[in-house]
Amino acid sequence: MAEVAGVVAARTPFKGRRIARSIKDPAFKARALAKVAGAVAVRDPAGALSLLREAERIARSIIDSGAQEKALGDIVRQAMDGGRPSKGWS
Repeated sequence: MAEVAGVVAARTPFKGRRIARSIKDPAFKARALAKVAGAVAVRDPAGALSLLREAERIARSIIDSGAQEKALGDIVRQAMDGGRPSKGWS
Protein backbone atom coordinates (compact mmCIF):
# COMPACT_ATOMS: atom_id res chain seq x y z
CA MET A 1 0.00 0.00 0.00
CA ALA A 2 2.95 2.33 0.66
CA GLU A 3 4.06 1.96 -2.95
CA VAL A 4 0.55 2.70 -4.19
CA ALA A 5 0.37 5.87 -2.08
CA GLY A 6 3.71 7.03 -3.49
CA VAL A 7 2.72 6.37 -7.09
CA VAL A 8 -0.63 8.10 -6.67
CA ALA A 9 1.03 11.06 -4.92
CA ALA A 10 3.33 11.59 -7.90
CA ARG A 11 0.27 12.51 -9.97
CA THR A 12 -2.22 13.65 -7.32
CA PRO A 13 -0.51 14.53 -4.03
CA PHE A 14 -3.67 14.97 -1.95
CA LYS A 15 -4.92 11.50 -2.95
CA GLY A 16 -1.57 9.96 -2.07
CA ARG A 17 -1.70 11.63 1.34
CA ARG A 18 -5.24 10.41 1.88
CA ILE A 19 -4.30 6.83 0.99
CA ALA A 20 -1.27 6.91 3.29
CA ARG A 21 -3.22 8.36 6.20
CA SER A 22 -5.98 5.77 5.81
CA ILE A 23 -3.59 2.90 6.57
CA LYS A 24 -4.23 1.53 10.06
CA ASP A 25 -0.94 -0.28 10.75
CA PRO A 26 1.53 2.34 12.05
CA ALA A 27 4.58 0.75 10.40
CA PHE A 28 2.93 0.68 6.98
CA LYS A 29 1.41 4.12 7.51
CA ALA A 30 4.82 5.63 8.34
CA ARG A 31 6.38 4.03 5.27
CA ALA A 32 3.52 5.20 3.06
CA LEU A 33 3.79 8.79 4.33
CA ALA A 34 7.53 8.67 3.63
CA LYS A 35 6.86 7.44 0.08
CA VAL A 36 4.38 10.25 -0.47
CA ALA A 37 6.94 12.74 0.88
CA GLY A 38 9.46 11.45 -1.63
CA ALA A 39 6.95 11.79 -4.44
CA VAL A 40 6.11 15.42 -3.64
CA ALA A 41 9.56 16.62 -2.47
CA VAL A 42 10.51 18.42 -5.68
CA ARG A 43 7.21 20.28 -6.07
CA ASP A 44 6.51 20.87 -2.38
CA PRO A 45 9.61 20.64 -0.16
CA ALA A 46 7.83 22.08 2.88
CA GLY A 47 4.94 19.65 2.48
CA ALA A 48 7.38 16.77 2.07
CA LEU A 49 9.19 17.76 5.26
CA SER A 50 5.87 17.92 7.10
CA LEU A 51 4.99 14.42 5.87
CA LEU A 52 8.40 13.10 6.92
CA ARG A 53 7.92 14.56 10.39
CA GLU A 54 4.48 12.96 10.60
CA ALA A 55 5.94 9.64 9.45
CA GLU A 56 8.73 9.90 12.02
CA ARG A 57 6.26 10.62 14.83
CA ILE A 58 4.20 7.58 13.84
CA ALA A 59 7.27 5.37 13.46
CA ARG A 60 8.54 6.31 16.92
CA SER A 61 5.20 5.15 18.37
CA ILE A 62 5.73 1.60 17.06
CA ILE A 63 6.30 -0.75 19.99
CA ASP A 64 8.08 -3.54 18.11
CA SER A 65 11.71 -2.40 17.89
CA GLY A 66 12.41 -4.26 14.64
CA ALA A 67 9.38 -2.77 12.90
CA GLN A 68 10.23 0.66 14.30
CA GLU A 69 13.81 0.41 13.03
CA LYS A 70 12.64 -0.60 9.55
CA ALA A 71 10.08 2.20 9.37
CA LEU A 72 12.62 4.80 10.53
CA GLY A 73 15.14 3.48 8.00
CA ASP A 74 12.60 3.84 5.21
CA ILE A 75 11.90 7.40 6.32
CA VAL A 76 15.60 8.28 6.30
CA ARG A 77 16.00 6.79 2.81
CA GLN A 78 13.10 8.88 1.51
CA ALA A 79 14.55 11.98 3.14
CA MET A 80 17.90 11.32 1.47
CA ASP A 81 16.28 10.67 -1.91
CA GLY A 82 14.31 13.90 -1.57
CA GLY A 83 17.52 15.89 -1.18
CA ARG A 84 16.81 16.75 2.43
CA PRO A 85 19.05 14.41 4.45
CA SER A 86 18.95 16.24 7.76
CA LYS A 87 17.18 19.58 7.44
CA GLY A 88 14.47 19.94 10.02
CA TRP A 89 15.00 16.59 11.72
CA SER A 90 14.91 16.48 15.48
